[in-house]
Amino acid sequence: MPQVPTLQNQVSPDAAPNFQQRPLERTVARDIGQGVSNVGNVLFQVQQEEQRKADRAALVEAKTRLDDAQAALLYDPEKGALAKQGKDAFDLPGQVLPEYEKSASAITQGLKSDRQKRAFSEMYAESRTQLMGDLNRHEFTQREKYYDQTDEALVAATIKNAGRNAYRPERIASELQTQKAVIAGLAKRKGWDSAQTEQQQAEFESKTHEAVVGNFLVDNDYSNARKYLATNALRMDDTAVEQMQRRIAVEEEGAFSRQMRQQKIMGDAATKDGDKLLAEGNLTTAWIEAHRNVLDPTDYRYFYTKLKGGDGEASAPRDVPLYSDLRDRAGRGEDVRDEARDALKQGSIRVADYDRLTSEVESEHAGWYKRGSEYITSMSGASLLNPDPAAPQLKASMLDAWGDWARQHPKATDREAQSAYQDIVSHNMLVQRAGLPLPKFLVGGRFSPDLQATAKATVAAHQKGEMKDEDYAREMEVLLRWKRTLEAEQAQVAPK
Repeated sequence: MPQVPTLQNQVSPDAAPNFQQRPLERTVARDIGQGVSNVGNVLFQVQQEEQRKADRAALVEAKTRLDDAQAALLYDPEKGALAKQGKDAFDLPGQVLPEYEKSASAITQGLKSDRQKRAFSEMYAESRTQLMGDLNRHEFTQREKYYDQTDEALVAATIKNAGRNAYRPERIASELQTQKAVIAGLAKRKGWDSAQTEQQQAEFESKTHEAVVGNFLVDNDYSNARKYLATNALRMDDTAVEQMQRRIAVEEEGAFSRQMRQQKIMGDAATKDGDKLLAEGNLTTAWIEAHRNVLDPTDYRYFYTKLKGGDGEASAPRDVPLYSDLRDRAGRGEDVRDEARDALKQGSIRVADYDRLTSEVESEHAGWYKRGSEYITSMSGASLLNPDPAAPQLKASMLDAWGDWARQHPKATDREAQSAYQDIVSHNMLVQRAGLPLPKFLVGGRFSPDLQATAKATVAAHQKGEMKDEDYAREMEVLLRWKRTLEAEQAQVAPK
């Protein structure tokens, strides 16, 4: 009997596992392969990320070092490119780039891979372009600044050179021409318009003329200073002209005051030397003439008087009334030089009298001088109705003293002048009436005596053995009489 196929009799029990395992093995193997592949991808991605991190860190460090190198080359306060000024900033790229490239090369050598080096090369190229821009801009600025400084220095040199050559008009003109040309070039470079250019040229021309005037003042040449200023005032700034005018006046007055002080010091010293020579019997005409320019006029006449063995009258002109009249008219502004020359030839007056008369005529005096001369003449008492022979001499002496004061105080006010000529009259008339002899060691002159200093000089001379006891006693008695006379004079003018 045939058998019905069943699962059991159709399939061997041993065959079942083989039938079922084939697809499973394929799936597992596929899954395992897939997994291995995925792990490899992950590991590769991890490696790539780590490389990127390493590259980034290396490039950040390299960029930082490059920036530091660039900052040092640009901003170092002593050696940095941007610290260089003027001519020192010329060719900055040539000065800076070699060092910058050297720093970049050292940084490149420290990188690990070609990728890092390529990336750094790109960063360096960009940074180098920026550095070049900074260097070129600073160099251009400093070049312009240097050109400006050079032109300004040349303009300043023209001003100085013109001042140094104040007495050479052709050199001054040459310096002004150079100055204008330099300013014109400066204007073109800076883009000034014609108005700005002319304004700058006018400003520096004014300074040039100031420098010339200033040089005249250094030489105490006030006449040329005033003349040059007047000639060039229209080409100078108005304020500068006013300032220079004031400066001339102030310096001239100061120089005059210094000259008067120095002359007084020299005059006092010469007077002491003359008194000593006189006391020793060694006074000579040659010595008097050698010191004529420093001796006070009254001392000059006094020494000649003593040398001739006379008293106060011996120093007077031979024709006192004639000299007194000529002196009076000269003080009033009359030109008496011809009459004085005739009187000198005739022997009526001395050479010293003639010199004084001509000096009086040729001098320029303020308005108060004539009033003072008239006052002295009226107060002297000299007239046709006065037979006193001493009156003309007194008038001449006072007029001489007034002329000396006026020369020493040319800028005096009316009030100061009035006080001076009134004091001359009161003092001279008092001394005249008192008949005072002149102290041997008088300090300060006859019309402004310093009795305290005179007393000290007299005591010192006695202590040095330069005068005998009896002479010393006589001199001290003379000083006492002068003191009493001056005290009486002061009492008369003291307010009540």
